[in-house]
Amino acid sequence: MRDIDNNNGLAKLGEGELDFAAPDATGYAGITAIVRHQTSYSAVAGSHEHPDMVTLAEGEPIIVACEKQYGWKLRPEQLAAALRRYLAMSN
Repeated sequence: MRDIDNNNGLAKLGEGELDFAAPDATGYAGITAIVRHQTSYSAVAGSHEHPDMVTLAEGEPIIVACEKQYGWKLRPEQLAAALRRYLAMSN
């Protein structure tokens, strides 16, 4: 892994092709998922892990409920209210 030494001991995984093969366990897990037909994307609604990921990144998750009557879409006034709450928490 040629980029490790220049990246504080971490491998860059976000760009281009890796210069090493995936571990066997990863390949076998992929094969098993295909055989079990576990190949779909996560739900459009997201997952309950997103707030945890925000917290892990030292952020403060702000949950905004989207309503069925608006096609489950975030409305501009909801976004504005969430931003006001965020700014109030930041000060």
